[in-house]
Amino acid sequence: MDHLIISLDLGTENITCLSAIYDPQWPMSLRDIRQEVIPSKGIRRGEVVNGKDLSFVISELIDKAKRGAKGGFKHWFAASVNGMNYSYCSPSYSFQCQGEPLTEQRVAEETERFKMKIGAEEGYSILRLNPRKYTVDGKSTNTLPRNIQAKDVNIEYCLLYYKTSVLNTINVALRGPKVDKLFSPIVCKSAALMSEREIASSTNSVILIDLGAGTTSIGEINNGQLWSAVSLPFGMRTVTLDIMEAFKCSEKMANTLKTQFGLTIKENFSENSRQAHIEMDGESLDVDLNKLDFVIRARVQEIIAYVDSTLTNTSKVTGSIQTIYLTGGGAQMKGIIDEFKRHYTSSYRVAKMPGWANDISETAAGALGMAVLIAKESVEPYVRTQEAKQAQEQQLLAEAQAQAQAQISAQQQREDPKLFDPDEKTKEKTSRFGNIFNGLKGLLNDDGEPLND
Repeated sequence: MDHLIISLDLGTENITCLSAIYDPQWPMSLRDIRQEVIPSKGIRRGEVVNGKDLSFVISELIDKAKRGAKGGFKHWFAASVNGMNYSYCSPSYSFQCQGEPLTEQRVAEETERFKMKIGAEEGYSILRLNPRKYTVDGKSTNTLPRNIQAKDVNIEYCLLYYKTSVLNTINVALRGPKVDKLFSPIVCKSAALMSEREIASSTNSVILIDLGAGTTSIGEINNGQLWSAVSLPFGMRTVTLDIMEAFKCSEKMANTLKTQFGLTIKENFSENSRQAHIEMDGESLDVDLNKLDFVIRARVQEIIAYVDSTLTNTSKVTGSIQTIYLTGGGAQMKGIIDEFKRHYTSSYRVAKMPGWANDISETAAGALGMAVLIAKESVEPYVRTQEAKQAQEQQLLAEAQAQAQAQISAQQQREDPKLFDPDEKTKEKTSRFGNIFNGLKGLLNDDGEPLND
């Protein structure tokens, strides 16, 4: 049976549904990837505000994903919601190896013990517990030391946990398929980013900034691991609200102005032509583009300043950061990459998050990363467990068949020992040959010639 993974990225402005079939032979273990992006309904900033609307939209997306995949499938569902539903900290855990080699298996076992020990704060569930710094016998390193005899070991972790009530609320709203795991958007997009071979193998630190509508999330990736994650309680929708306030227009008109002009007014319009007249859906507006540029740029620069301050205060490996990747709906704004570059000058390379095969849009990056995580952390272990179980069942069946055959043979031997005694078989064959010889001998005369009658 094939496995169909369906991941839902529940954003403030858009809901993205991505479906893929698990196949370990394909890149990222996914094939037949399909995506669907629709305007968000029933949810805002990670909180369900209208369960009926959310349920209707999600059910429609899931039904469409199922219809697009042909064949019998076991279904896997996952969702991600706004980053403000998550908390982050960096606890430490110490243990002793008694001079034994420090291995990945030992670290994994100790991490599980630590997870059981700390549990989670009341009302929260652990999302991620990643080792990020090792101190072995007083010497610190960002990677697991190899082939050394260790005594005292201390591991610093990146711990991410989320509100359990959010998962319960979403499952109530779904009224059908249940979501087993809830993911942070920054975790999902980090997974998608780390699926890029060059980034996954890099020893330098990479910063991922998710410019969402309701929040701005920052993730730090080092040596293929998420080192830290933090969310700021505002996003690019604040730009829309500023435009609405400045020009007394509808949200739809404000979004159009933000999308159409962005941060490129000074580059694309001369001083004498910075006026525009916009009409849409019965609404008309005369726009002073200088004023629009000031409103947009002021808010974007404020967001960048907050991001920079957060990076300075939370980054553990600032000196080794080489690249800042921008993702999320806000990363699509015209000119925003250049604005980040102007702020950071030559400190880092600033770029949009890279794309993937199968024409997966940047909008679906979070949903894709979620599918990668589900394939790696849920489907793959399940498949291995089922294969091991099947192999064990086949072995037990073979042993039972061999035992049954042995019992049948034993019963037959008790009933007719001659069938199993080589000496008895030889005697029986000799006896039969003697009878045949004597019979033939009776057909000859004393000279050995055949009798005439």
